[in-house]
Amino acid sequence: MLDLNKNKGFLIALAGAVILLIVGIIMWRGAVSSSQEACDDIESAKSQYKSITKKYGGAPTKKLVEAYEEKLEELNSINDEMIKVAPKKKLPVFNPSSIKAEIRDTKDKIVDLSTEKNIRIPEDIGWSEYLGPNVPKTSDLPKLTRQFVIIKDVLDVLCSDNAQVEEITVIDRNPAGMSNDDIDDDEEMFDDEPTGRVSKKAEEEKELYDAVPVQFEFRTKPESLYTILAGIRNKGYFYRLAKITNKLEVQSMGEVSDPSDITEILSVQLLVDNIQLDFDDKADSKIKSEKK
Repeated sequence: MLDLNKNKGFLIALAGAVILLIVGIIMWRGAVSSSQEACDDIESAKSQYKSITKKYGGAPTKKLVEAYEEKLEELNSINDEMIKVAPKKKLPVFNPSSIKAEIRDTKDKIVDLSTEKNIRIPEDIGWSEYLGPNVPKTSDLPKLTRQFVIIKDVLDVLCSDNAQVEEITVIDRNPAGMSNDDIDDDEEMFDDEPTGRVSKKAEEEKELYDAVPVQFEFRTKPESLYTILAGIRNKGYFYRLAKITNKLEVQSMGEVSDPSDITEILSVQLLVDNIQLDFDDKADSKIKSEKK
């Protein structure tokens, strides 16, 4: 039988050894955990570094930064040239009453012209809600003004002799699913620039342009499509033909064997955007000063 008094020193030493063993195990586990975290951080850094070098075509060295600064200078130059050639025709200024009157007047002129040209067209020309007693809200005027110039300019072109349009079926001022939020952006985004500095957050970035779309659907002769597109381009405002789809229809009268009895009609769906550039000169100056 173990004599506790005689073996008191041994038991104390044994208890101390057990405690040291437990402490050692805890410290070892902590060290292993810290080591694993460090390894994970290293792997993450390697992966991020590879992503940066893959995206920017090289290691984030001073030489690469200088190359990208040269590219930025070139892009700024191209950007300046694009701004210079962009149409600068000013939009008309309306109040709620005057735009309503202008819509009515334009509608009457376009309907009379389409009747004269024997072109079938929606009689409201896309403005059904404002041909009655409704008056536009002041807050809606900027968008309505841009829609107004699109509809007026495009219908002027479609009702011209050279357009050879036989029918306009749709004038939609608010085409479904069309907004800046729907623009696809497949570019992979990273938080690091080639210099290793953290880039600005997306929410701090400012849109460089704003687009207001109107959709048209019409039928015309195939050879007239280019004339129509060129006519819209030459109207003076900054228009973007965001979407063009067409379908060729073959119509025959009499004997199919007689080529003169066969006519081709092009059904066209056209989305026209009015573009307004919104460049921040202060931000541009800041970028250039940072480069220096």
